[in-house]
Parts: sequence; C-alpha cells; structure tokens
Amino acid sequence: LRELQPDIIVATGDIIDGHGDSLNALAPRLHALKPPRGAYAVLGNHEYFIGVENSVRFLRNAGFTVLRGEAAQAGGIALVGVDDATAAAHGEAVRADVQKALAALPPPQLAGGRYTILLKHQPVVDGNTPFDLQLSGHIHGGQIWPFGRLTKLSYGVSTGLTQLADGRQLYVSRGTGTWGPPVRLFAAPEITLITIESKQKQ
Repeated sequence: LRELQPDIIVATGDIIDGHGDSLNALAPRLHALKPPRGAYAVLGNHEYFIGVENSVRFLRNAGFTVLRGEAAQAGGIALVGVDDATAAAHGEAVRADVQKALAALPPPQLAGGRYTILLKHQPVVDGNTPFDLQLSGHIHGGQIWPFGRLTKLSYGVSTGLTQLADGRQLYVSRGTGTWGPPVRLFAAPEITLITIESKQKQ
C-alpha cells in the first residue's frame, strides 16, 4: 500500500478474524498510511466474531472512517458502505439503506457529477441499489482449490471484475489473508489498485 500511494484506501470487511489478536500492533501501521482522500471500511461477517464495538474501535484507531449505512464524499466520488447481512444473526441492526445514505450528500449536480462506489462485504448485487462500482470480498477467491468453484456456484461471480448487464460493475477481491488453515492454493492474495478517470475533458 505504501508503494502504491493511493488517493483512497478502502477495506470491504474481514480485516479482523478470530479473537482480534495483535490489533494494537496493527492499528498504527495502517494509520500511518494516511491517503490524501481518506480511508474507508465496512464490517464483514468476521468483525462480528469479536463484537462490533471492538471491531469499530480498531478500525477507527487504524485510521478508517467506518461506513455503516453511511456515505462520504471524496472529490467526485461518493463512497457508500453497508453492514454485512450477518449482523442480524449477532443481534445487531443491519445498516444497509444506500438511498438514505446518498441522500445525506450534496446533490450530484452541486458536486459536479458523482461516481458512486458501494462497499459491500459479500458479492451480492441488489438490482435496485444505485452504484457505478461495487467493491466486495468475502469469498477469498476460494482460498484453496477447488473451493473457488463452490463460491462461484454460491454467488454467481468469480473474483475480479464483472461487467453487469445494466452497465454497472462489480469487483470481488481475493483479499490478503486466510480463514481457517493459513494456506492459499491457486488463489494468491491481492491488494487491488483501481484507477477511476473522468470521461469529461479537463
């Protein structure tokens, strides 16, 4: 991440796993990145394992703005983050109203147009949700072959970029870590650099 020097950093959940070991040591390393237009995160299903309060505290200490059914403006980009659907199973309210979140931002015409990025942990696309690009994770690229085939059967998409029929786009990251056994097989970890350029002449 330091080498890429991104303008914005986003995390689509599952930064935390297990019991939250070594979080105090990790937070300052992430906080030191300080991208010029901010760092934003949403909760994945694993953040609920150690409790929402602990997870949100860590993410904020690590320099992230945690979006829970909320939106933020970064130049001409609107970032909207929603809670993972598994929040309900942990007795938590699922904050996932994208329309309400966007309504809190200045109207697109006042902001000089707007490109909307949805941060959603699981790669499930809602046809009624307004976004240009959805960024998701959760499936680890299968992590260990041949589980990638099973995740594609479950979610209908593979990792990487998917062009949706209505012109919107979905990008599903393989992520950087592991779940369960600390092994990856034919599902290399990734940090993704996405370049967004305006079609308008400067």
